[in-house]
Amino acid sequence: MSKHTRGPWSLADRGDYNDFEAESRVVFGTGKRLAVVHHHGDKEAEANANLIAAAPDLLDATKVLLSDHLDQHGERVCDCQPEPQNVGHLCSACRARAAIAKAEGRDL
Repeated sequence: MSKHTRGPWSLADRGDYNDFEAESRVVFGTGKRLAVVHHHGDKEAEANANLIAAAPDLLDATKVLLSDHLDQHGERVCDCQPEPQNVGHLCSACRARAAIAKAEGRDL
């Protein structure tokens, strides 16, 4: 079980948060600041802020997709080698397991 702040997380509008630059984006969850993405209007920083805000939803969706996949196909034995350096070469179920483990701070 993850010990992260439960979702949904939200991305606040750009603004002056007194201790942050006016262009910074603040990610909130359950009424508290979780992350601050500092930037001056660049698109990559904005995309990073959106990704951080979506993290709990992505984790939940990945768990549901993996569960549905296993319900349909069972625990098939694959020839994947679930090591961090091999993540790009894993089957979809093993990639989902690796992403979930990373999000939960666990080893593969």
